[in-house]
Amino acid sequence: MEIDLDIANTLLELAVKQGNRNGDRFGIIELSTLVNEKLPTAYRPLGQRYLYDTLYLNIQQAKKNKRSTIAVDRSCMDSLAFYVGFQSLEDFIQHENPQLPQTASSILGNWYSIVRCNSGLPDLLLSPVRIYLGENKVAQMQLKGPHRSYQGKIKWIGSSISCFLESDDKAKALHLSFMLGVAKAPRVLIGVFSGVSTSGFPIAGKELLLRKEETFEELHNRRIPIKEGSLPASILAYFEKYDSCYFKVREVSTFDFRDLE
Repeated sequence: MEIDLDIANTLLELAVKQGNRNGDRFGIIELSTLVNEKLPTAYRPLGQRYLYDTLYLNIQQAKKNKRSTIAVDRSCMDSLAFYVGFQSLEDFIQHENPQLPQTASSILGNWYSIVRCNSGLPDLLLSPVRIYLGENKVAQMQLKGPHRSYQGKIKWIGSSISCFLESDDKAKALHLSFMLGVAKAPRVLIGVFSGVSTSGFPIAGKELLLRKEETFEELHNRRIPIKEGSLPASILAYFEKYDSCYFKVREVSTFDFRDLE
């Protein structure tokens, strides 16, 4: 089976740490004995050849070739996952990349992200968003900004979804959270964002996701004035007062208690 390279690499690193071994050839070869001593009879014993010649070397080759996935033996990986405290490889994948519950699959599709313009102008900024299932059926979010594209994995936390988005050039990042509950066909998701403004200050505020039927490629970044007819009246009212749309950290100079005065 094919799994994310990061998953395979993390699992092997955890096993090496659990066995208190070095992550080199000799440490990984010794690891097979430690794993097999702990395995119940229902699990397949791990051979030295699989751990080092197959798994470890294939991970290194995949990193070198900048591949995102790697082929693994499910039974062997189940054994390795058991050694670090999980019942199976699938349990470990779910722990590392929590997937959306089945009831939340309706958020898959295309949306407009809506925030109020930070400059104070009475404008709303709309950015195309795509929510889809990536490798191993992990929910992903892509946000297309005017100058950068952002990508991240969605996590289900309680009744909300949360996503850490990083730009393709690694220069900027956003954290988004939206309330979902048990909605089966949401048209609007209410949430918040946090990040760093263009001027370099921490900033947080309101954000909405508005469902769109167009394809992701058909959606474009837009700036819309807050005035009658531009968007549904309830959305305009939601962003009408600038002070309720943003929370900003005040300017600092001493990075001491005097900045709080």
